[in-house]
Amino acid sequence: MKHTLFAFACLLVGCTMLAPAGGLAAQPPPPELAEPTQEAWNMEYIGQVGGLTYSVAAQDDYACIGARKRLIVLDISNPSAPVVLGKTQPFPSPIRGIAMAGDYAYLADDSAGLRVVSIADPANPVEVGFYDTQGYAMGVAVSGSYAYVADEWNGLQV
Repeated sequence: MKHTLFAFACLLVGCTMLAPAGGLAAQPPPPELAEPTQEAWNMEYIGQVGGLTYSVAAQDDYACIGARKRLIVLDISNPSAPVVLGKTQPFPSPIRGIAMAGDYAYLADDSAGLRVVSIADPANPVEVGFYDTQGYAMGVAVSGSYAYVADEWNGLQV
C-alpha cells in the first residue's frame, strides 16, 4: 500500500513539474479588438414558423425551409406573419441546405444527395429529380445551369 501511494505521489509531482508555468489551462491573452469601422445594424425579431429547422432560402415573396426531412414553402410577403403554403412528403434524410432558382428548390439532403423540387405551384411542391452524391450533401448553391453541392469529405460536387 505504501509503495502504491509513494508511486502515485511521484507521478503527481512529475506531472506538476512538466506542466506549463501558467497551468494546463493557461492560454495567451486574446488579441486586441479593433473598433468597428461602421455602425452595427440593429436586428429585430418579427416572426417565426416551424420547429426544428436546418436550412432556409428566400426568393421574392417566398421562402423554403428544411424542417427535418420536409421542404416547407412559405409566403413571406408579410415577414411578421409567414404563411405555410405547401410541404413535400418526407425525404430520406434531413435537409441540410437549400438554394432557390426560378421555379425550383435545390436541396442538400444529407446522405440522400441532391434533390430538385418544383415550387412552380407553391401549394404543391413536388420532387422532379435527384442525384445521389458520394457522401453527405451538406450545402448547395446554384449558378446558371449548375448546382454546386458541398459533399462533406468528398468536397465540391458539380
